[in-house]
Amino acid sequence: MKRSATPSLFSEADVGTPGRDEMNFAEFPVSLLTERAPDGQNELVFRDVVTDHGNGGLAVVRELRISAPGSYGLPTAKDEEVLLGLLALTKLRTNFADPKVTFTRYELINLLGWSTDGRSYQRLVDSLNRWAGVFLQYKNGWWDNERKAWLDVSFHVLDTVIVTKPRKDENGGLVQVQWNSVTFRSFQANYLKQLDLAFYQSLGSAVSKRLFRYLDKHFYHRARLEYDLLTLAFEHVGLSRQYEPWKVKQKLAPAIAELEERGYLAKLGPKDRYLAAGKGKWKVVFNKATTAIAAPVTEKPDANVPPLATVLTDLGVSAKSAKVLVAKHPAELIGLQVEAFSWLVGKKDRRVSKSPAGYLVKAIEEDFAIPAGFVPESVRRQRDAEAKRRAAEDTLRQRSETERAKAEDSVRRKATDDFLAALTPDQRESFVNQAIVDGDRYVVERYTETVRNNNRKAADRYLAMLVEAAVVRAAGAKPMPA
Repeated sequence: MKRSATPSLFSEADVGTPGRDEMNFAEFPVSLLTERAPDGQNELVFRDVVTDHGNGGLAVVRELRISAPGSYGLPTAKDEEVLLGLLALTKLRTNFADPKVTFTRYELINLLGWSTDGRSYQRLVDSLNRWAGVFLQYKNGWWDNERKAWLDVSFHVLDTVIVTKPRKDENGGLVQVQWNSVTFRSFQANYLKQLDLAFYQSLGSAVSKRLFRYLDKHFYHRARLEYDLLTLAFEHVGLSRQYEPWKVKQKLAPAIAELEERGYLAKLGPKDRYLAAGKGKWKVVFNKATTAIAAPVTEKPDANVPPLATVLTDLGVSAKSAKVLVAKHPAELIGLQVEAFSWLVGKKDRRVSKSPAGYLVKAIEEDFAIPAGFVPESVRRQRDAEAKRRAAEDTLRQRSETERAKAEDSVRRKATDDFLAALTPDQRESFVNQAIVDGDRYVVERYTETVRNNNRKAADRYLAMLVEAAVVRAAGAKPMPA
C-alpha cells in the first residue's frame, strides 16, 4: 500500500503502540454483528445477572439498551472497529488528557487497515456520525471505576464530530471528535485494558473479534473461564436469541477454532468444551493457551523493566530508549518531564504535536525548563495542603468567635433577666415601655412593623434587643441588680 506524502500526526514508533479497550464496551456488545440492521430495527438490548461481591454477594441485573435514529441506524461490526481505532488514537494523541482528538481520515483508515479509497473515507465519516447519534442506556450495567459501583447512565458515545474538507497538503481532511463526558471519565478512571489491535484486526469474522475482546477482558486474572452457553452467546457476543443450543455451538465453532489456531485459546474437544448443566442447558469452557499469540500484548509488567520505563513506553517511547533514559537520569527529573509533557499534550502545544515521543525523549535528555503556566504535582500538593491548613485555621477561628459570641450573649441575657427580676411588675412594664421610646430608631421601626404584621416571633426578637440595650444603659448609670 502506497503511503501518503501527508505528514503523519504520529511518529512511526507511535503507530505500533498497542490499542486500548474500554471494559464496559468489552462486556456487552455495542453494535450488531452484521454490516446492516434488519429492516425496522433501531434498538438492541443485552441483559445478564452477576454477583456483586463488593455488596454482600447480591445479584445484580445488568442491562444495556442501544437505540439509534433512523438517519444512520444502529452501529455495525465495522463501527466497532472504528470505536477501537478512536481509542488507540486518543491514547496516542492525548494520553487520555483531553476528550477532543484531532486526526486525518487517512490516519484512522490506515490504522484500521482499510483500503484508502473514497468509499472508506465516507464509511469512516458515516461511522463517526453514527457514534454521535447512537444512544446507550445502562441500567446497573455501567461500572464506575472511581465509585466502584454499577450505575444507571445514559449517553451518546461521541458529543461532537467535525469533519473539514481536505486541503492539498492533507489526505482525507482533518477530523475532530469529542468523547462524551461519561465515556471519557471512564478512560481517566483507567477502566481500560490493553488490546492487541493488530491481532484483533487480523481475525476473520465479527464473531471471532467479539469473542476475543470479551475473553481477553476476563482472562486477565484467570486462565480458565466457564460461562452459561446461551448467556455468553446472546448477551456478550450478540448472536440471535432465536438460535437453539446446537445452532449456537455451530455459530461459535469457527470463531473458537480460529482463536485456537492463532494460539490464543487452548484446544479442547467437544466434551471438554461443552459441559451439560441440566436439560437443554450447557456450560462452555475456555482455557488460555500457554503459547503466546503473534505480537502479544500483556497487561502484566515485566519484572526486569523498571516501572518508570513502562510509563515512558506507554507514552510512545521505545522500550530500548526508555530503559536507557531510566538508567541515565534521576527518577525525579523523568517524572517532572513526564508531567510537563502530559500537560503540553493536553494543551495541544505545537512543541509536542509533530513527534510526541521524540519531544519527551529530548526533554528528559536535555532537562527542558518547565513550561510557562505548568505547575508540577508536588507544588500543587503543597499548595493544596497549605490551603487546607488555612481553611482549618479559619474554621477554628470562626468556631471560637461563634462560641465567644454565644457566651457573651448568654451573659448579657442573664444580666437582663436578673435586672428585670429585681423590678416589680409595674416597674418592669414602665422600663420596657421606656426602652422602646429610647431605643435605636431602626430597631424600633422593625419592632413596630412586626407587631403590626402580627409576626410575634420577630417582634419578640426586636423587643429583646431594645430591652437588652436599655439594661446596658441602666448598668452604666447604676449597679445592675444581682
